[in-house]
Amino acid sequence: MDEKQQKLEQFIRQILEIQNKEKSPILKTNDLKNIVLEMGMTESDWQLISETFNGHALRGKGFLEYKNWEDAIKEFEQAHTLNPYNTDILYGLALSHKNLWHQTNMSTHKANAERYAKMCININPKYKEAIALISEIKQPKNQHIASTNAQQIITNQTTQVTNTKNQKLIVILIISIFVAILFIGFILYTTQSSNIVLQEPSNSIPEQTEITTTVPTEEVVEPEIPVIFIENEQSKGLKFILEKIEADDYTTSYNVGAKGYFKLENIEINELKIKADLLNTEDKVVSTKIIELVSDSENALRNGDLLPFEFSNYQDNSSLPKFKALRLAVSYIVKQEGNFKYAESKSKPINWAIEKPANYDISVKERINTTTKQFSTGIFHEITLEIQNTGNSNIKMLLFQIEWFDKKNNLAKSEEFYVVTDSYAPIKRGDVRIYDRTFGIDKLNLVNYKNYEVTVLAIN
Repeated sequence: MDEKQQKLEQFIRQILEIQNKEKSPILKTNDLKNIVLEMGMTESDWQLISETFNGHALRGKGFLEYKNWEDAIKEFEQAHTLNPYNTDILYGLALSHKNLWHQTNMSTHKANAERYAKMCININPKYKEAIALISEIKQPKNQHIASTNAQQIITNQTTQVTNTKNQKLIVILIISIFVAILFIGFILYTTQSSNIVLQEPSNSIPEQTEITTTVPTEEVVEPEIPVIFIENEQSKGLKFILEKIEADDYTTSYNVGAKGYFKLENIEINELKIKADLLNTEDKVVSTKIIELVSDSENALRNGDLLPFEFSNYQDNSSLPKFKALRLAVSYIVKQEGNFKYAESKSKPINWAIEKPANYDISVKERINTTTKQFSTGIFHEITLEIQNTGNSNIKMLLFQIEWFDKKNNLAKSEEFYVVTDSYAPIKRGDVRIYDRTFGIDKLNLVNYKNYEVTVLAIN
């Protein structure tokens, strides 16, 4: 993990600690800055946090403008993590979830839309757009449809009446023009009839009149940028599979995004960092990023595992240039080579909060499930899940909920998270997505901990 990421996570942990207090204050921008300085960070660190927040906010608004609700939610969530009290971000989340609810009919998005909108007006009770959104959500959905249909009927009736009047006017106009043409033709004929001269038929071919055609404006096509993966001794055992790369032009800014997988072949990995270079047409590096795919861990990723890869390079106040390639190379790796054998992972039952859609199904197995004591009160729960797509369709979005229970079956904590979003490569049929994370559960000790449950909230 680089220094930039460490500072961001340190700041996020501090904000979460403040939010978890019983009477957490509403923090303004100046309050957040003071927190950064009180933590011993510098003005430069605050500038880094602000720039990161602004980048996520701008990308979220860009995706919202182009009706890419899933990516808008992802960007707004990142911005919300850095500033949980920004009402524009909360409204962006509410609006994106509302549109996804209308698109997918998933009740989870409806609930999220209402939740974020309420958070927005709790901070600013005069935020009219959020108030209107809540009012709209609370209306029965068929009422929206009926209202829309009624409006359409009125519009159609108005259009029909207007069309009828217009048709009558057109008929009268055509007749008038026809009469005028006949009259002008009669005058011209009588004027020229006395000057008619007989001519010999001409054998020459008349010159062809040049025809000018208007070439339609070509539709703007996203540039195709080749992806090059450097193969050497360090990259041995890694196979890169590109899913998609695209460049989004926002006129005054742009974003280059790529997603895919790294497949492990006869190796185990404990650490992996990928260097991503964007090259211009002159082979010069215009942007470099180090992407940490596997952090320092005793739990190695195994032969056959697929590592999701995501690259995003957002540039503000700049027009989209022409790129020659996105070059990927192994920056750092800790691996072991060999033909490994593993014990079968334990199956994990899952719950469905929604009716399982046709052609979609998953199975979940536990590769790792360990609990340890926190430094203060509570426990750390580390899990590594093997999530296999056992359905007939690729999974582009998967939202999980994990709930932890004590021995009296009391709920200790609940957390929602996306395993897959549209920004990441989908889980293809038969593929397995590895999800590894350590959760902190406060006010629950090892003696009272019973189990955890996994629930599918949304899938498509």
